[in-house]
Parts: sequence; structure tokens; C-alpha cells
Amino acid sequence: MTELFSTISSLDFLSFKFHSISYSKQLKNAQNNTKQLCGITTFKYINHIRSSFNFNFLGGSLGCAECQKLVLSVREAKKLKIPFVLETASGGIRMQEGAAALQAMPILCAILSDLRRSNLVICICGDPTFGGVSASILNEADLIIGIEGARVGFAGRDVVKNTIFAGNQVEMDKTLQNGFQTSERCAQLRFFDFFIKKDNLENLLDCILQLQNNKIHKFSTLERDSAEIFSSFNFKECRCRTRPLPIDYARNIFTLKSQLCSDGQILIFIAQIDNQNCILILTHKDDLTDPISGLGTPMGYRAAGKAVLFAGKMNLPVFTIVDTSGALPSPSAEDQNQAQAISQCLTDFARTGSFIASVITGEGGSGGAIAIAAGNAVGAIEKSFYNVISPEGGVSILGRSVYNNEIQKQKDNFENDCLLLAESQKCYPGDLVQLGILDVIIKGWDIDENSDKCTRTSARIKDFFLMQCDNYRIEIEQDWAQMRLERNIRILQYTQHNYVEFSQSIGQIPLKLIKSVESVEYDLNFKKVMSFIAKKTIENKDKIIKLPSMDIQGEEYQQQINQQLTAGYILNTKGPKQVVEYLNNSNTFFITDTTFRDAHQSILATRLRTKELLQAAQILKNTGLLDIQDSKFFSVECWGGATFDTAYRYLQEDPWERLRKFKEILPNTLTQMLIRGKNAVGYTSYPDNVIEQFIIKSAENGLDVFRIFDAFNDLNQMKISVETVINKTNKICEICVCFTGFDDIYNIAYYVEKIIEIRNRWPDVHIICLKDMAGLLRPELAFEFFSNLINVAEPCPIHFHTHDTSGLQSATILEAIKAGVKIVDLASNAFSALSSQPPLQSIIFNKLSAQDQQKLEYYDQFWSRLRKQYQFEENSLNAPQSNVYNHQMPGGQISNLYQQCIQMGLEEKWEQCMINYQESNEFFGRIIKVTPSSKVVGDLALFMTQKQIQKQDLYRQQDLPVSVIQFIQGDLGFPHKGFPQQVMNIVQQQVQEQKVNLDFQNIQQEVQKYCENPKMEEILSYILYPDVFKNYCHQVKINGKIEQLPVEQFLYGMRIGQQIQYENYTIQLVRIHPPEFDFTRKCEFLVNNNIYYVNIKQETQKPQTLKMVTGHGNEVECDVLGIVQGVYAQKGDKVELGARLFRIVSSKLEIVVSAKQCGILKEIHVAAGQRVVPGCLLGRLE
Repeated sequence: MTELFSTISSLDFLSFKFHSISYSKQLKNAQNNTKQLCGITTFKYINHIRSSFNFNFLGGSLGCAECQKLVLSVREAKKLKIPFVLETASGGIRMQEGAAALQAMPILCAILSDLRRSNLVICICGDPTFGGVSASILNEADLIIGIEGARVGFAGRDVVKNTIFAGNQVEMDKTLQNGFQTSERCAQLRFFDFFIKKDNLENLLDCILQLQNNKIHKFSTLERDSAEIFSSFNFKECRCRTRPLPIDYARNIFTLKSQLCSDGQILIFIAQIDNQNCILILTHKDDLTDPISGLGTPMGYRAAGKAVLFAGKMNLPVFTIVDTSGALPSPSAEDQNQAQAISQCLTDFARTGSFIASVITGEGGSGGAIAIAAGNAVGAIEKSFYNVISPEGGVSILGRSVYNNEIQKQKDNFENDCLLLAESQKCYPGDLVQLGILDVIIKGWDIDENSDKCTRTSARIKDFFLMQCDNYRIEIEQDWAQMRLERNIRILQYTQHNYVEFSQSIGQIPLKLIKSVESVEYDLNFKKVMSFIAKKTIENKDKIIKLPSMDIQGEEYQQQINQQLTAGYILNTKGPKQVVEYLNNSNTFFITDTTFRDAHQSILATRLRTKELLQAAQILKNTGLLDIQDSKFFSVECWGGATFDTAYRYLQEDPWERLRKFKEILPNTLTQMLIRGKNAVGYTSYPDNVIEQFIIKSAENGLDVFRIFDAFNDLNQMKISVETVINKTNKICEICVCFTGFDDIYNIAYYVEKIIEIRNRWPDVHIICLKDMAGLLRPELAFEFFSNLINVAEPCPIHFHTHDTSGLQSATILEAIKAGVKIVDLASNAFSALSSQPPLQSIIFNKLSAQDQQKLEYYDQFWSRLRKQYQFEENSLNAPQSNVYNHQMPGGQISNLYQQCIQMGLEEKWEQCMINYQESNEFFGRIIKVTPSSKVVGDLALFMTQKQIQKQDLYRQQDLPVSVIQFIQGDLGFPHKGFPQQVMNIVQQQVQEQKVNLDFQNIQQEVQKYCENPKMEEILSYILYPDVFKNYCHQVKINGKIEQLPVEQFLYGMRIGQQIQYENYTIQLVRIHPPEFDFTRKCEFLVNNNIYYVNIKQETQKPQTLKMVTGHGNEVECDVLGIVQGVYAQKGDKVELGARLFRIVSSKLEIVVSAKQCGILKEIHVAAGQRVVPGCLLGRLE
């Protein structure tokens, strides 16, 4: 053990003196005598931290120094995630330090209360424990251990004598009860959880502290024999006075290690069952002839509730054995609020994180029984009964009505009526199983068994407990509390009235407006859409979501007459070279509005739907600002990038249809896309004929400006894209140079030479774009830098794209314009700044007339309202981030990576993920980070965050993400200076083969399986995203055309009473019915004033049989939260070192788990499609 904080010393800061008493002298004497600087010592042990009061140091009084040492000790325990033990021996707060020392009381309550949320806190109530010490800590511990012979109280005996008895010792002695202010009296009142001799303290602490390493493990269950129900059995037999009691079974089943304090009617133990630590709770009858023996008291129920909460904190299973006719109905129990005690016990059982299994071994009576029998699994021996009230109690209440208060007749029939009522209430095990109240009937007790001998029935009960442990042991984090709740809800029995008939009877809906659901015909698409709405409604029924209105304030502008002087009109009538000439001859700069694509990708992970985007496009068109002479608008970026992926994957939309509709609304405005060179809009390289057809089809569907880039500025990777646009379309080719800051690898000369290389290779290129993905170009460097670029780019105009993550990019934009940049990317104010582009309205405000300013503000109002509709989908950025200069994450990636963190359960580690992103970039040798290379850096950052490793650990990792391995092997090309050699050595290098052109006719036959008569657009989508496209086709068949639903209904469904319009239907949600036994829920709507029902089968997660690694043997361990997508080997296969065994996908991160050694795959514990968690066992090698 190691002493902590030994240098903290008490201080006479008040210069305290009282007559001859000097605090300074008292301190000096105490320090000399105890060899301590203050009254508390703290030691760090292997498995806990312990702070102890020293009564020899000024009576163990609590002063400022002692409080500070406790604060530091508690924080150290929290940091190390180990238990904190506090041993008291104190007279109270140190009076020599005045009110300053008094502050220790709220401080201790606060820090111990906070510590209890995560750590185990144990208080040892030593001799003495008084005053502010007892008043501040005795309620802030998970377990309180009382020591025999200790004095415990608040006010000291002298204070009581002088305050209450005017100093009269004789009078006080007459009045006080025996045991006043003793630990024995506190134990009688159940203030302690344990009450022991001081000599047994260390053994008890060892027993408790060993529980923190508990894991639920698999058992070898006994062979179960079937139960036969005795037809002649009645409830009186379970009260046989020779029957075994719960304690008799417990001694046969469990090793009883330590007993907690309780009331004697409810016994609580720390126990073991087959070496599995657990909490055992059982009812106990001292005397079977005493009718009140075994009836729980408020003290007992409160102790049981506290025990199960302790079990939840320690990950201990709880087992209960119940044989009681109920709770004690005595005056003293009522004085102690029996009802509140049972309610508290039920609440504690309901919310504990522990697995609970309960067995009724005799009588299960009323709330007193269910208070400790509401388990995840409940069994009963065949000679038992379980009821809301005893038959005698029920007959006593009902008999008065049956016999019209004829007392004698009621008495004469009492015995038979009790038997009859028990049958009517179905309180026997056979009936209870049918009702779902019991899971299992356990045979017993046998005719020759009694309290002294009950081994056979004990073995069967033990087998039940172990079987349930196996059934529910999946993982320690399983939501046992929710499972208990769902189990109990399934027991409920009820019926429902037809709502239409009921509503008519009370006049809620006019009769003339009501038709039965069968009398109205609906088309198939409408039925699918209604099922989608109902499903979303059920999924989000517990969320309080009310999105703001989309109403825009101000004048609504009408569509303007086209002046035909736009860049789009020039392209359509004269061609791309004339557009370039138009730009160069203009004395102003132009704007690309990115709000329709990159801006909402950067803020909302590209989640905006076509319906809202087209509304915004129409509003912008109606302002007339797109069509006026010398319009500031060059283009709207509305396609490409992540649009393809998210439209299919998340929005159930066809991205090609989005493009066509944009062109319908904006025929004379240039539509622009971002294309990733050989990667098109995907994350891997594709054959030349795929890229060529993709560009041709994009142009045919309405695309005008192709912004082409490569993740490494490799012109060879852009060749097919550039030459297709220039030679096979009449569209604008804009080639990007990706900017990643200035350093020893990427300097001004690098970027200048890259533009010269582009101009020499493709003299006919139309525009050159500097693509600053992360917003790294600072304003003070922009003018000179762009001046150099413009000189070598002429006559190609320069287009500047950036992100405002740092908050400085508006200034950089203005410097770029000053230097002669012709086009800049801006976003409407409501979707600008942070990880998006700089603000459009703010940048050009002074360039517009007052009327045009109002028009753009009106346009921005729509985006502002729309953003609020998606407020729950935003990324975590809410202020400029200067650390972007360190991690260099592209603005368009931030929102996507944040969503991946959430999906992988890493939301709380987002800050660490950004640090790991920077480390991943360093690992690859500081590369250009833009899709798809930025995705690989993000994959590696997520991998590091999930596994909690650092950069130096990566060189020893065998199971790197698939994308990282392929990246290093050159699937996306290579940085112009290559990867570091240490990185290249990690994976086996492969010769990159030329992608062979695909046979579209063969692929068309494959695509026909998923959509009828596929066009080239569908074939290309299938090639780019095969799994995503297949799932999209499947979802369309299930959900119908949901793209016209309002935002709130698409995301969250409907609220009760809410009314929406869909096509020609007015839809209102009337009610959500309770769940049926098969987990079906019915949503009831009014559709055009007709009742319409939708039944939704709620998905119930069946317990998965996941095993956790033990650290023994050659285990194959899972490192991430995800889904098994592939199992590459079979049980019994001989595998080599590095052989692929399992493929796991987590969000978009794909990991192949390989063999760490040669051997035989002896065990496989997962299957394709199964969810897995970090630390679970995938297989075992031998």
C-alpha cells in the first residue's frame, strides 16, 4: 500500500485561542503524538483507496485539511475507477476552525454522492462517529458497516444533557433508553448494512472488494426432471409445517459468505453459486406456527432494495427465494410507512442493472411477495401458490356481498369458499405458467423431504437458477431492467372496444363523416406510405419532438422573366468556351451556391431531401437574381459528392431524379457536381467505361459543370474524367488542385507546378479550382498565393472552394477576390460557416441593391426554417475550431465522421477521435485529405478510438481496417512522395492491375433482379453502390413513395392529434393502441375523415448468445461494435498465420479479423448478420 497526500497539514488560520487553549499548540502536540500532519490518513491499496480518521488527532475532528484530503482521495478513486473506503472515528467538525470547517459537510455530501454514480463507496462506522461527520457521510455510501461497541449519534451526550435536561444527569439517565447512541441500537434500527466485530472487518472488506471483478459465466446445468402437477393439490398443502423453508434450500444451493443487516423476516446474503458471486434474498419464518412469522417489515424491504442496487453496481446476479403470505400488517409497520417501503423496494428491483431470478417455494402472497419476486425469470415449485391476496382474505371481503351479510352462513361455508376462490383466481403453478406469470414449474418438494433433508428439490431449484443465468448471460451490459419490464407487460390481460363505435357513442366524431375502414379503397402506394408513417411513429413515440413551422415571413416573390444573360444560357446556346470568355471579360466575381450540396453535407451529413431542396431552388429562381444581367450567380452545386450514397442509403431517393428536377426548375442556371476522378462518386476506383458513361449520363440528365479532383492530385487518375467531359459532352470541365496547407511537402511551388502541369496536359480545360477542403488557407497568405496561381492558370479562371471551420475564411475569400479569383463558393447564411462555406449574403451584401438584399434575406429564411427541421441531425460543432489547423479534417467530413462515432457508440469520445484523426494523418505521412483518402484517415481514427490505441501501436496491428490496407497497397493511388516506408512494411504490396471495362449488358441482367427494365442510370448506380442500391430497391417496394412526406413525418412519424397533407389525403393520428401479446401495435388514423388502422409488429431483440473472452487459450477476440458480415473459415479448418477469419462492419468501417497464429479453428461462436461487441469471443484456435 502507498500513502497519499501525506503533506497536507492542518493550519491555525484563525489564530484560535480560548483562555489557556491555543489551537496552534494543540496541533503541534497532536502532530508530534500521531506523527501525522492532519487527522486523516489515506492509503492506496491494490483494489481500493481507504481514508481513516485518527481519533487520537484532536478527537478525529474534521477540519479544512482533513476535508481537502478527502476531496483528493475521492477524486483519485474516481480517476482510478476503484472503490473508496472511509473509516470514521470522529467527534464531529473541528470547532477551532469555525464556519470554514463547517463547509466540509456539504462538500463531503457532494463528492461522495457524485462518486457513488460510478464507484463503490463503503463507510465503516467506527468509535465514535458523531456530529458533522455522521451527519454528512452516513447517507452517502453504498454500504455502511457498523462496528460492535461503537458510539454513534449526532449530538454528544454532554450537549444533550445541557440542552434538553438543563445539565441534570440523573434526569437524563431516567429518560434515555438502553443502547442510546450505540452501534447496537443502530443495528436494531437497520441503519447498517453489516454489523460486525472489529476483528472481522478486513475479512468482510476482502469479501466485498473481490466482488468488483465479477462476471456472469456459463455453467454446466444439471439434468432436469419434468414436473407432474398433482390434480388434488390445494393451497393449504403449501403451508405444511414440515415443509422445507427458503433458508433450508439456500444452504444446499449457495455458499453463504456474509449476511447483511435486515429485519430477520427477509434475509440478505453475499453468496456464491458454483463459484459465481451473487446477492441472495429470501423470506424467513422463525416459527411455522406463528401467523406473523415471515411477514416482511419496512426495514426488510428497504434493505432488500438497497441490496439489489448494490448488486447492480457490482454486476452481480440476484437470486430470491420466496415463501411468505405477505407484508406485516401491524401498527408499527404502518408507522414506518410499509406502503412506501414496498414501493421503494419494487422501484429498486425495477431499476437495478442486475439479472434477477426468483423462485416461490411455498406461498407467494400479495405485494409483500412480489416486492422481491419480480425477476427476469420466475419459477415455482409445484406445491406452491401465488396470488394477489390470500384465499381467506379474499373470501372475507367478497363473502359479505355473496351472503348479504348473513354472518353465520358465511362462516359455515368459509373453508369451501376459500378453496373455490383459489381455483377461480388461477393461483396454482399450472395456471400461472399458462398466464405467463411463471416461466418454469420445479418438481417438489418430495413427500419425504423436510427442513432437515431437501437435497433433491434444492438441486432442481439450483438447476433453475443456473439455467436462467445461462439463458440471460449474453453480456454484462444487457438491459436486464428493460427485459423485466417487458416481461411483466406481456403478462397483462385486457381487451379493447372498437374506437369508431365508442366515438359515435360519445359524439366525438360526427356520424355522417365516419366510414368503416373496409368501405374505402386505397391504392397500394398509399398503404405502404401509411405503414412507413406508423413505423416511424412507434419508433419515436417516447420522444418529445415538435419541429418549428416552415412559414417564411415577408413578401413572396413571383417567378421572374428570364433575361437570358446567365452563364447557363451562354453554355446552352454557345458552349463552354464562351462561358469562360464571359467570366474573363466581366469585371466582377461570381458565386457558386453550395447550400444545395456541400453546405448541408458539412452540417447535416447530406440529409436534406429533394423535396425541400427543390422548394429552395424555386424560391431562389423566383427572386430573379439568377437571371438578371451581370448576375452574381455562376452555378448551384446540387449533385455529386456524398449525394449519391446518402440519397440511396438514408433518404430512399433516386439521385438521378433529383438532378433532372433541378434542371427543370433552373434551366438557365448552371448545375454543378463534384466527381472524384477514377472514383466517380464512390470510394474505390472504377473501369474507364464506367466513368465515361457516368459523366455522359450525368450531362444528359442536366449536369453542366463537372468539378473533377483526385485525392492525391494525380492527373493520371483524372484523365478519363477530364477527357470525357471535354471531348464527349458540351459541358464545363473544372479541374481541381486539392490544397492541404503549406509545409515541407506541399509548398507554393508544388501548387504552381501542378497548375502548369494541368494547362500543359489539357490546354482546353475551362476552369481551375483550388479546393481547400479543410479551410487551411489563411487570409494573410491568400493574396500572394492566388496571384501566383492566376499568372500560370490564364486564361483559365480560378474558382476557390473552402470551408469556414476556423472562422477566418470570409477574410480569405475577400483576399482571393482582390487577387483576381473569378468564382468563389458560398453558402446561404443559415447553412454557412463552421464546417460549411462562408456566408453568401454577408459576403455580397454591399454589392446588391436594397431590393436584392431583401430578396436574398427572404431566400435565406427558407434555409433557416429548414435547418431547424433537422436540428437533431446536426454535427457537434457550434463554434469556430482553431484545431482544424492541426487535424486538417475536411469540413464535409466532420458531420459524417461524427455520425459514425454515434453509430459506433463513441459519441463521448468525439474529441479523442479528432486527435486520432491528426495522428492518422501523421501515420500516412501527412497526405492530402479529401474523399476518398479522407475517409480512410477517418476509418483509421475510428479504429484507434474504438481500440484505445495510439499511433505507435498501429505498426504492430494485424487487423487494420480493410480500407486502410487497400489504401496502403495503392487502391487509390499513392501520394506524390509515397507513404513512409514503415507504413509500407505493414502490408504486403500488390501490383495494381488495370481495371477491365465492364460488360453493361451482363450487369443489366443482374440489376433486373432488383428493378424492372433498368436504364443505364440504374446500372451505373448498381456498379457504384451494389449493396446500397439493392437495399434501396427493397425499401421502395416496402415503403412506397415517401419522398413527398413532410420532414417531421419522414424523420419521426406523427404526434397524436397532428394533421398532415400527403397527395390528396388529409391524415390525422388519432391514437396509438397498447401493444398486443405478439408485440403488434395498432396506429389509428383519420384519412379524409375515415378511420384507417395500421398494425406494426415491433421488433424484439432476442437475447444473443455472445460469449466474452476470458483471457485464456488462443481466443479470437472482437475489438469493435458492429455486425458480422462474413465468416471465412469453417469449424475444424487448418488456418495459417494471417488467414482471414471474420469480416465485421461497424458503420462504414470494415475490419477483417485474421488469425494471430497457425492452428485449427476449434470453435466459432458467431454467425453472419450477428451483432458483436468489443471483448466478445468470435472463435478459438487450437
